[in-house]
Amino acid sequence: MALILTVSTEIVAGRGEGVGVFIFFAGIAVPARMTDILAGVFWVGMFGVVVNALLVAAERRAFRWHHAQLGERS
Repeated sequence: MALILTVSTEIVAGRGEGVGVFIFFAGIAVPARMTDILAGVFWVGMFGVVVNALLVAAERRAFRWHHAQLGERS
């Protein structure tokens, strides 16, 4: 959620140096650079997937007892 809010805020504000600003300026360029917009969205999505995978792995490692009670396999 934090990643979505950060990128959305950058797009709305149009300030800073983040990927949201990159997507914003690619969208208002004449002609619009759709490949740049899609590339920005793709990389934000991949970053989110990687961060989520790392956090899930850390959770499973830190709370093994919880997953063992649920009967899940790691």
